[in-house]
Amino acid sequence: MFVYNSCRHDARVLKEAKTLAEAGHDVRIIAVLDEDTEPYEERDGFRILRVDTSLVGKRPVSEGGRPQSPGLWRRLRAKISSFFALLRYYRRAWRIVKDEPGDIYQCQDLITLPLGYRAKRRHGGRLVYDVYELTTELAYISRLERAGWRVLERFLIHRADEVIATGTYRAEYLSRKYKIAAPTVILNCPPRLAAKARNRALREKLGLTDDAVPVILYQGGFIPGRGLDNLVLAAAHLDRGVLVLMGWGPLEAGLRSLVKKEGLERRVYFTGPVAPDRVVYYCMSASVGVVIYQRTSLNNYYATPNKLYEYISAGLPVVSSDFPALKEVVEGYGLGYTFDPDEPESIAAAINRVLADDQRYDTMRKNALEAARIFNWEIESKKLLDIYQRMSHHLDDRTA
Repeated sequence: MFVYNSCRHDARVLKEAKTLAEAGHDVRIIAVLDEDTEPYEERDGFRILRVDTSLVGKRPVSEGGRPQSPGLWRRLRAKISSFFALLRYYRRAWRIVKDEPGDIYQCQDLITLPLGYRAKRRHGGRLVYDVYELTTELAYISRLERAGWRVLERFLIHRADEVIATGTYRAEYLSRKYKIAAPTVILNCPPRLAAKARNRALREKLGLTDDAVPVILYQGGFIPGRGLDNLVLAAAHLDRGVLVLMGWGPLEAGLRSLVKKEGLERRVYFTGPVAPDRVVYYCMSASVGVVIYQRTSLNNYYATPNKLYEYISAGLPVVSSDFPALKEVVEGYGLGYTFDPDEPESIAAAINRVLADDQRYDTMRKNALEAARIFNWEIESKKLLDIYQRMSHHLDDRTA
């Protein structure tokens, strides 16, 4: 499996790898080494090999060591640096595959697909394209980058033996755009929990002593396109409750400044991310789960992220952006309400509506627990195992 991150918090990859290892496959993940990880790790029956994408022998120059570059030049340097880091990942990951090829190469997102295609061409075997994001529809890439990725995806997607998508809308988009058979949809659901007892994990972590105050939880990345500034501003319009942002990302400093500027220190709290297998446990200590995206791209518009299903697994009522893929689950299963992610008052109104009536709130909690019988990894993992079983038969036929 190829993944262009450290694989420390990548819940989907870790679940897939564990499932395949338990089914008897020899699973290796080739990921990226960072300051918080080790080059080699064994866990849950599979191996993670992390490659260093930095320039060997080079150290980043501190900001005090040279004058700051102008904004445009600094952004250009960052793009160039990112490009060469990716090339180093390709080259160093290829060395691993060259020495120890596999039978099946699973590529997590378009960015790693060229590597899997090269491995298949060189060594044979099967190629799986697992589409996390619609890379060609990301908001933050330039038109030139988007055009390049589209050409690459159009060529490579037809060379994949199996294509997987994280939601129905994304699968339909890929099928329609590239004239391929509908990809297999494998949702980002967590494993089902044996028990659903509530806990005080978030309250204890943040020192919140009043159990009567609802906790409204957003967990995930603090990154552009999520509308987190609007979520923070919505806290001023809540009838009751506190907002907790659990995660990490480049926008954290700005969000903290916004909280201070608006005088919301007693309404908005921050806490760091937790391990993937602890997320649902922490969700179970909240009162409402928030899924917020802005319509900055088609990728966001079609999103059905991990957090949606983690809230469901925890038995939480949910409020979300009023996008079709989210609305089908949140309102279709009676879990909560949707809002306009660009309007803080709309966000607050959805949260207030969830918390306004205790009887209705209990019904939404029960609906979430019922939905967890449908949205769980035990069901979704069977689709992954079916794919690998089909491909294994092809490989057996090839060597018979």
